[in-house]
Amino acid sequence: MKQNSIVPAQEISGYKLDWTFDELKKHLKSNYTVEKHKYCWVVYYENFSFWLNTQIGKITQIGVTGNFNGTFNGIGIGSTLLDVKQKFGNWKEGLDVYQIPQYEGICFELADNDEDEEWIQEIAPIESIYVFNPETTNTNIDIVFDTVNQQYIDKRAIITE
Repeated sequence: MKQNSIVPAQEISGYKLDWTFDELKKHLKSNYTVEKHKYCWVVYYENFSFWLNTQIGKITQIGVTGNFNGTFNGIGIGSTLLDVKQKFGNWKEGLDVYQIPQYEGICFELADNDEDEEWIQEIAPIESIYVFNPETTNTNIDIVFDTVNQQYIDKRAIITE
């Protein structure tokens, strides 16, 4: 496995998008947990989370957090949107995530310490990095983590036409 590598729309540390659950299990030790939701399972292993779409049976998103020390072009856990702007020129905001416009398939979540009255997104540290397939994941409407309730919400299930 390629330790600490991040490749947008493809993999993190050798764990690949589009793997099945059985393929993933071949690379994990037995200390993983599975959280089952209506449209996906989230598998937690060390600093990783793997989102398996139950309708297609494949990993559609991989996330890292905590003390993961890999980077994408120098941007990693603890970097800020100011760092992203200096490195890439700009960033864009999705639904609770931030992206690099010229690189599809990678996004970041920022830390919020819940102590500061005014939260300044440009200097808040990145606490999670995700790679995903931009053809199958919409970062504006899909499953997101609700930091207030500490649970995942499937936005697809509440969209009305």
